[in-house]
Amino acid sequence: MTNKCRNGRFHTIKKGDTLYSLSRSYNVPLILILKANPGIDVYNLQIGEKVCIPFRCDVVCTELEENDGRLMAYVVKNDESLREVLDNNGDTLESFLENNRQEDILLKPGITVMIDKNGKNA
Repeated sequence: MTNKCRNGRFHTIKKGDTLYSLSRSYNVPLILILKANPGIDVYNLQIGEKVCIPFRCDVVCTELEENDGRLMAYVVKNDESLREVLDNNGDTLESFLENNRQEDILLKPGITVMIDKNGKNA
């Protein structure tokens, strides 16, 4: 893992920490923590190891640049279902899962997800 944490902050691993629990604690999608820590062994985190937790704004900017503006950040509202997020933004479930790895991320109020602006709603 790198000693640098551009556009984020370090978290020192404590007993019981997982990348999933850190994504919940910091309200940052798991996939973005994984992207900020290439080469990390997710199955063997060591106590005292430092993990980069990206700042949401900077992560969103990076994601948008990597996708030529195709994706946009969207903050989930209270009591908003996945279907409502998709319908209100014209995205498809397939595209949403591809861009967010939703099997690892719980959709909850305040989390930022990526929406494909070019998605076609069925």
